[in-house]
Amino acid sequence: MQLAVFGNQRGTLPPDWTRETAVSILGDVRLDASAGAGPDAKLTFIGIFGDLMVTVPAGSKVRTSGFTIFGDPRVEVSQGEGPEVSVQSYSLFGDVTITDQSV
Repeated sequence: MQLAVFGNQRGTLPPDWTRETAVSILGDVRLDASAGAGPDAKLTFIGIFGDLMVTVPAGSKVRTSGFTIFGDPRVEVSQGEGPEVSVQSYSLFGDVTITDQSV
């Protein structure tokens, strides 16, 4: 679990990860998941005031669900034959960005 209470949190997910949760009360969470994801990989983000930025492997198949009330959800990944990653985000004030470039 990644937690940002008053400040930013950076983390690197291990290769073949399958479940991860990130919570932001007041701060940003940056996750490097570029080492690859296991089968049925699912990331859940709960944010009050803060952004989520996730780097996935190039060519990942990204599925998103949830909501962002005062923020922008962005998926900037070139679809390909990479691993499938599901991102559920529930964000009040913050952006959710999923990219295959370093953030």
